[in-house]
Amino acid sequence: MGAHILIIHDDEQSLELTSFLLEAFGHLPIEARTGQQGLDRARRQPVDLVLLDLQTPEARLLETLAAMRTMSELSSTPIVALTAPERASDGGDGSAAGFDGHISTAVTPEGFAAQIDAFLPVERRSTVRPRSVRSTGSA
Repeated sequence: MGAHILIIHDDEQSLELTSFLLEAFGHLPIEARTGQQGLDRARRQPVDLVLLDLQTPEARLLETLAAMRTMSELSSTPIVALTAPERASDGGDGSAAGFDGHISTAVTPEGFAAQIDAFLPVERRSTVRPRSVRSTGSA
C-alpha cells in the first residue's frame, strides 16, 4: 500500500499535477492550499510524508514549518520542500530552514516517484513501477 502524503501548495495546477503523479504511483495525496489547511488536515489524518511548496511566501512557509515541527502527529514524519530546479541549484533547497530534504519538481514521473520513495519506509513506497523496470521473468 502506498503512503498518505500531504501536499501543501497554493498553485492549483501544481497541486493537481503533484496529486496526479502521487496517485499514479499508488499513493494517497491529501491536498491543502494553505499552511493552515495543511495543519488542520495533519491533525485529522495520519500522514507518512509532507510536501511543502518552497515558493510559498517565506514568512508563511517558515510559520507553517515551525508549527508542524511542534505537532505530535508529525513528530516522526519527514517534511520535505518541493523545489523548482533553479531553487535547488542556487542552494534554495530548504535545508537551512529545517526541512528534512527537498524534491525537485523538474524530473520525469519515475524520477519524482524515486525522490518520494527516498523519504518513505519500504512498505509505503510506490506500488507502481514503470515498464522499463518491471521484471518479465526472462534473463
